[in-house]
Amino acid sequence: MPRTEHEFVVTFSWRGHKDGADYLVGQVTSDTWVRFAEYELAKSVFHRFGPRVGDLIRIALSVFAVDRMARRDWRRDSGGSRVIRLGVNVTDPDFWRDGAVIQLLPEVMELVGSDTWHFEFYGCEPEFDYLYTDEGSAPRVCMYSGGLDSVAGLARILHQDPSPILAVTTGHQALQCRRVIEHTARLSARYGADLRPIIPRAALVNPPEWKRQESTQRCRSFLFAAIAGAVACAEGSSEVMVLENGVGAVNVPLMPGMAVGARTTKSSHPRFLRLMSDILSGVAGRRIDYVLPHRGRTKAELVRALAEDGLSEVALSSVSCVHYPVRAAAKQCGYCPACIGRRQAMLSGGINEPNGTYQYDLFGQRQLVNAVPNDKLDALKANLLQIEDLRELEDGGTPDWFLQYALGTGVEEHAESLEPWADLWRRYRNEWLELISFGRSRGWRWAHWLSPCVAA
Repeated sequence: MPRTEHEFVVTFSWRGHKDGADYLVGQVTSDTWVRFAEYELAKSVFHRFGPRVGDLIRIALSVFAVDRMARRDWRRDSGGSRVIRLGVNVTDPDFWRDGAVIQLLPEVMELVGSDTWHFEFYGCEPEFDYLYTDEGSAPRVCMYSGGLDSVAGLARILHQDPSPILAVTTGHQALQCRRVIEHTARLSARYGADLRPIIPRAALVNPPEWKRQESTQRCRSFLFAAIAGAVACAEGSSEVMVLENGVGAVNVPLMPGMAVGARTTKSSHPRFLRLMSDILSGVAGRRIDYVLPHRGRTKAELVRALAEDGLSEVALSSVSCVHYPVRAAAKQCGYCPACIGRRQAMLSGGINEPNGTYQYDLFGQRQLVNAVPNDKLDALKANLLQIEDLRELEDGGTPDWFLQYALGTGVEEHAESLEPWADLWRRYRNEWLELISFGRSRGWRWAHWLSPCVAA
């Protein structure tokens, strides 16, 4: 059966706004458009990025918008895979049509979203003058989301070297910008660092009602990486740091079925970062790489360093929940995979979260933990099954399913290169086993689900 097909042409122009600023606006449908504060971004880097970088931003904004507008059909299409035909107006269409970069764009989309994208490019004139000189001061650049990995990973970097960093956030949530500003101020004060947040805002304006939008939004990582890459181009930097921990970057599916299609995020996956590095380098005309400085650390190891530096309060103010903000008294749900990973890391890293932080508490007081409804335990059960499957690592081997996923998705190209990743996952598994033992002492019912020989 043919897969679900979607076709869009996004046309960009400049428009004023009630706040007095100029915005880049892309018309997605007759009723919906994507809006981006490109002039705000350009001012923050003194207009130093060229037209091709501006084109990359237009393409990324179009992908961001269309990814939300084109709903997946999970029943009809394997893994929710889509066919998307996208036209975008750019200032240098010949470069995008004929260069090696055009071959990389569909490959990135297939990796992060398991979709087949066909791109068409139309010419347009630049609507403001770019003053590209490639003479920036070359500070370090990082992507910053306001999540736990971001704050813990950035703190670790600054602890080792407080030299200047630009923390780039694509502001797409109402409370995100304020949280990022608070985090960077606290980290700057703690380490005496020149840490400057850059937070251009992006929004889908007048979209369909939420139930008619695609909720996975797997391809938005392309926009976030492109914006940070634009800053690196402007500032003369050679790297963009992605502050994800190694376990989260590889993101081995909790269950085999989750490896199919768009069920598992690959927003920091090593292959995604290699592909983005090639795209950005082609656009910039020089080598710029996306790097994972914490690829050898677990989330808990990053959190522990944060606690040792007296920054537990900053960790507590971060947000990880995929359902954020939940419409309840608590700000995070407590049962999604991201919340469970956060709770494990915080407890293993030595930071206790106050009661009431989560809508459902799977790691707190016994009465609350054991009262969580069964339909909120699926992600936790999947985590425990994965910990059981990872037992094969303890004998020094690497499970076939781990090899298949890691090599199949391009974590590494050769099996012999996977041993550092396997060692990382062994440490991660041991963190979970210690937490399960703690849970048994606290009377958590779920902590007894893993067989004693595995949890020993």
